[in-house]
Amino acid sequence: MSSKDSGMNMRKIFFKYLGRYCVIFAIVLISSGLLVVQAYKIAERNVMEENGWRLRNGIDKLENQMLRMSDMTDTLQKDQNLNYLKNVTGDLKNEEYVYLNYLKQQISQINILYEFADAEFVLFRKNACYVSNSQASDDFESFYGDFFSYNDMTEEEFRDFIFSQDKKVTLIQGEHMTYTNYGITSEIEKPVLCVIHPALNLSQQIQEDSIAVVYVLNRDQILELLFQQEQYNQAAVQIFNNDGKTVFSNESDSVKLEAFSSQKENRVISYEGSEGILRGIAVFSSEFVQYYILELVGMLIWYAVIGLSGVIFISLFLAVRQYRSMSTLLSDVVTKSGAPSKKAKNEYDLLSQTFTDMAVTRDEYRTKVSILENQMKNSILANAFLLGLYTEDEKEKFRAAFPVLPEYYCVAVVKMNAETSDRCPEISLGTKEWLNKKWDGRRTFLSVLSGDREIILVYLRSDEDLGLTEIREDFQELQNFLTRDYHMITCTGISSIGKGLENIHVCCHQAETLIQVYDGGFANVLYSYYEVKSSMEERPLVDLEFLQKLSTLILCTQKEAVAALFEHLQKSYHRNKPLYILQKGEIFFAVRNILNGILMQINGLGNGRRLPEYESAKGFGELLGELRDAALDLCDCIEENKKSRNEDLRARMLDYLQENFRDPGLTASRMSQEIGISEKYLFQFIKEQTGSTFSACLQALRLDYAEQLLRTTKLNNAEIAEKSGFGSANTFYRVFANSHGLSPGKYRESLKNTEQ
Repeated sequence: MSSKDSGMNMRKIFFKYLGRYCVIFAIVLISSGLLVVQAYKIAERNVMEENGWRLRNGIDKLENQMLRMSDMTDTLQKDQNLNYLKNVTGDLKNEEYVYLNYLKQQISQINILYEFADAEFVLFRKNACYVSNSQASDDFESFYGDFFSYNDMTEEEFRDFIFSQDKKVTLIQGEHMTYTNYGITSEIEKPVLCVIHPALNLSQQIQEDSIAVVYVLNRDQILELLFQQEQYNQAAVQIFNNDGKTVFSNESDSVKLEAFSSQKENRVISYEGSEGILRGIAVFSSEFVQYYILELVGMLIWYAVIGLSGVIFISLFLAVRQYRSMSTLLSDVVTKSGAPSKKAKNEYDLLSQTFTDMAVTRDEYRTKVSILENQMKNSILANAFLLGLYTEDEKEKFRAAFPVLPEYYCVAVVKMNAETSDRCPEISLGTKEWLNKKWDGRRTFLSVLSGDREIILVYLRSDEDLGLTEIREDFQELQNFLTRDYHMITCTGISSIGKGLENIHVCCHQAETLIQVYDGGFANVLYSYYEVKSSMEERPLVDLEFLQKLSTLILCTQKEAVAALFEHLQKSYHRNKPLYILQKGEIFFAVRNILNGILMQINGLGNGRRLPEYESAKGFGELLGELRDAALDLCDCIEENKKSRNEDLRARMLDYLQENFRDPGLTASRMSQEIGISEKYLFQFIKEQTGSTFSACLQALRLDYAEQLLRTTKLNNAEIAEKSGFGSANTFYRVFANSHGLSPGKYRESLKNTEQ
């Protein structure tokens, strides 16, 4: 039968697939547009985040440079030439000019430490001296006009302006400045001056008012710190001090900043420095943002066009391919399975009907197979009950049908005194349901109906009592249930405890015998067979469970438990001496083999230790005492081994930290992997051995090494941070200040004062 005969129009199927892929094409088209829009937003956000990071980093670095200038100015305060000149009133004497030259050399040496300062000079309130890194003069009034000028101020106005700054560190932006440095005259628009009054003590609360140190900052370097070079004309920036006064701006004044801020499409970024000295605001034009992201958006558009072209081609290809596959599948299904039970609306309806018919056929087949399997299992179980399992072939068949075999069991036979045999299957089903609900997985059982008897094999737990009290109570409830719901009386017989497949038939025979003896036919009767089979094996005096427990306790160094185990064995010996004396040699060598295995397992740590040897002349109690002493000695050996390993691990951890703490990338995860322990145990062991966390130990080592570098070298903070493992100067500065209560520079300065 063809697909045409089944009512399927293949042309409609093809156009349906094509239409479906066209819808997918439209969805992809819309999604691509949304993707481009989202990519634009992400690129815009990334550009602003990058520039925001540059602005924040620049302001922090500028603050750090100002603090460094302040620290070096405080150091310069200790120079004897400077201290002499600041107290001179009026003109210098001839012999005092040497102080000017020495001070100029000192300033020239420390000037190379600054990143942004092109020049540095010192002014004195009590005299007219001027000292810079390249020039010195005792008459600043005559020097000012020829070599230095600021904002068209006179010499007196400039001096008053500088000494009027009442803060320790002040950043000032002027209109223009001319100055000569190393014979080269420079004219600067929008100059930036950093005026510093040195501190008189370490607390920096008292400032020197007779000295002013002025640094001329390089404006271009500050701009490069805040922006990339191509951003100067597309962004406006202003930096304010903590009083809200503008101390730096690029090219134009606040007019440009206000003009940029008034445009909604522009982006504004603000940031306050980590030291709280400066605050910056930057405004970026829309042209600047588009400049960086148009290239990315253009690339995305090209990818979208190429992708959409591919979607069109793939849609046509897949539509044709799926049409051909579906056409072939429908023809095969209809041909091989016959016509569906009803007319199909579409190809999926046709397949659904066909597979449903196949599923019904499959379920019918599975039902038949399940019935056959149950019949086969019932036959095997009935054979075990009634005829017994005595050959290996019969036992293998039973194990194949029932893989989970009980170690101990009992057999219960429930005789149904039903009026007609037709009710027996119904009562058998009710019995199984009641037992499943009663035991609810706590106990396993197998049952089979044989005539008017339900024969039940009950799996017993290892802790089941020999009297089968719980089993008797459960079957008594079962009898009450059958009487109440089925209006019948029963006679139930319960066998003794059995073990092994060959005894299933014996237990069944015991239960049947009880029914034959006690069945009165007029009342519910339940009896148990108390006679325990005499042929059951005796329990060994020292079995596998005893030996496994002994081995575990020794390896766990549980000395008290080991001693208690031997004490229990000693008491058993005194209660039944003849039996233990008979098995003395077997018990001795069984325990000795366990001790010898443990001695070999601890890898030679028990060198020099010898186990007791068997001597038939010795009594069982004496041999048992020697074995106990040897077991306790092994516990001590294993305990000493644990302590030794802990000390070795502690030494390895400390050595590792000493060798690697200067690595900024050192982590607990990496250390645990290289040492060969888990990260959780590393944290726990370090806390147990040192009383500190991993981070605290690592930080203490780095701080100690940083203190050593501050005392013995002239390295700056960034170099010390790198060599001691802090990674960055800011991190080192913050951690050191929190730990010592003062900055690294102040710490080094205090060391110098102590030496003097």
